[in-house]
Amino acid sequence: MKNDTLILLIAFEGHPVLGDEYTNNLRFSTLLNLLEERNGRLLFISNHSERDTKTKEIERIVKIENTHTWINIDFDEPPRSAEDLIKIADDRHFDIKNIIIGGTNTAGCVLRTKPYSATAFAKLGFQVQLYLPLCAEYQMVGVNAVEKNMKSYAVIYNHIREQRLVDSIDIVTEFGDLHL
Repeated sequence: MKNDTLILLIAFEGHPVLGDEYTNNLRFSTLLNLLEERNGRLLFISNHSERDTKTKEIERIVKIENTHTWINIDFDEPPRSAEDLIKIADDRHFDIKNIIIGGTNTAGCVLRTKPYSATAFAKLGFQVQLYLPLCAEYQMVGVNAVEKNMKSYAVIYNHIREQRLVDSIDIVTEFGDLHL
């Protein structure tokens, strides 16, 4: 049986004016690369708003090509928990075994502050992969994207260690290292 993987995109488009062109373009290129994956079933769940035109266009591509499933949850009324997202997947007949997360504010929303963050899923017993090429850190203090991301990675490491989630959350940088 093939694996069902949830690709969770948290505020994916985020705050592009606060990032650099390279970071913003890398994230969308990485997302497009995931669309080419044919091993296993992929369920994309995003919480983008109407103003997120690039993310909306990628959602449109997925729906036209019908190779994966894409669900956009209401940005203003998001799910209250990771369990809510698993229920959405179950209702669509996905048996999620694996979760890949990307989005905006890696050390905040993606890792720990959203009720459906990497930490929330890991605490439910899921294997979670933070896929860094899908992430951007806009809110950390820093003079450029490199410094913001460097500080973010330190927060990520310390949080995963302090929460004893080392065996539950993987940090992935290469497509070939993803478990799909």
